[in-house]
Amino acid sequence: MENKKINIQSTIVYIVIAGIFGLLGAIIPPYFLGELKQQPDYYPFLYWVIENSHATTGILWFFVGIFLGYKQPKIWFIWGIAVMSLFPILTIYEVIIYPKSHNLLPFEIIMYAILSVIPFLGSLTGMIIKNLRK
Repeated sequence: MENKKINIQSTIVYIVIAGIFGLLGAIIPPYFLGELKQQPDYYPFLYWVIENSHATTGILWFFVGIFLGYKQPKIWFIWGIAVMSLFPILTIYEVIIYPKSHNLLPFEIIMYAILSVIPFLGSLTGMIIKNLRK
């Protein structure tokens, strides 16, 4: 019989991995696709990420969600927020460093919540795949 307990240590590790891969999913595609609109040197980082965003980012977030939903199917519903978790943290950091850079902060946080639907659907898919393989 399978162990029904959720391992807290591995869950924390997966949450950290989710946040890192969520951020990397937004940073890496413009470099590989050669579509950089501007360099991040003189701009707030998240502004650069938004300016250089690509459809590949959503695809990568979806596959990260599938991976996490497959590996941790009991808590599949948290992975959408976990993948996007570093974005609000970086936004708050940038508000401190560049006070005039995030004038529409509440809407930006809502945008991150809406974007978390992509990895959420991926984690739902991963959980379904895991359950079908049993």
